Amino acid sequence: MQITMPCYRCEEEVDEQKGIWRDGIFYCEKCYGKETPVYIEGMGPDAPTTEDGLESALPYDMTLIPPEFLFCLSALLKEGADKYGEGNWKRLSYRTNINHAICHILTDLAGDDREEHLINATARLLFAWWLKKEEKTHDKSM
Repeated sequence: MQITMPCYRCEEEVDEQKGIWRDGIFYCEKCYGKETPVYIEGMGPDAPTTEDGLESALPYDMTLIPPEFLFCLSALLKEGADKYGEGNWKRLSYRTNINHAICHILTDLAGDDREEHLINATARLLFAWWLKKEEKTHDKSM
């Protein structure tokens, strides 16, 4: 019996034996290795402009995110990628990531300082957010 699955990128149904699994994601041969474009609202050619028309009116202020936070989060993500494989978290469930985030928050509240529990919780919430967003993106019924 032939089993088919949708390609993550183009959504074409592909024989499971002919597709490629990478970091828990299934691709057809023509899409494997290609980056799936991500379009950020408010960025790009159709971004709104400032009232004076001199530049794009960005809906973001990235300077409000403490750089130290991004460096800590990035270091944690690299450590995880080195240990478990890049993108391994995509194979985990939304619920698993939420559970781990809550556990890290409660462990931090309990006073455990053996690791950066709030950075770990942030990473898990980031993963859960991405998984939930991807589920909505690829769910044809929504």
